[in-house]
Amino acid sequence: MMNSNQIFQDLIEEGSSVIQDITPPYSNDTTLKDKFNSLYRTLHRSIKLRARISFLTNAYFLGKLLNNIETPALQSRYKQKLTSHYTTIVTYTFDLFEYFPAHIYVTKFLNVQIVRKIKRATILELRDKVLGHLAEAPNLEGKDC
Repeated sequence: MMNSNQIFQDLIEEGSSVIQDITPPYSNDTTLKDKFNSLYRTLHRSIKLRARISFLTNAYFLGKLLNNIETPALQSRYKQKLTSHYTTIVTYTFDLFEYFPAHIYVTKFLNVQIVRKIKRATILELRDKVLGHLAEAPNLEGKDC
């Protein structure tokens, strides 16, 4: 398993500044139920195909969808449709990439097994560390480091 420093290096991989944003794999006018079902199906398909980037992307958007549900009761109802394994993965993936989702596309090693095994506190620490790095990155341009 990768340690947190290796994961951090994977998250700040060069080339991430080229990708500005990622588009949700659903239309905004689609119902919550349809968005959830579509993401859940594509998440399973990603696993069968062993498509690492596709899985991380779908896990991120499913986590985002669950996070943005307005009422705790409705959020709980949708989370109950997932196994605890999937709930953890989509929550952790969303938490990790919440502020820089385009970085999913430049990771080379991070996968579902690694995300699942990381402790939540470490996920949040990594997110903050990457945010700090990204905030400093423009200040490093043009300087001799």
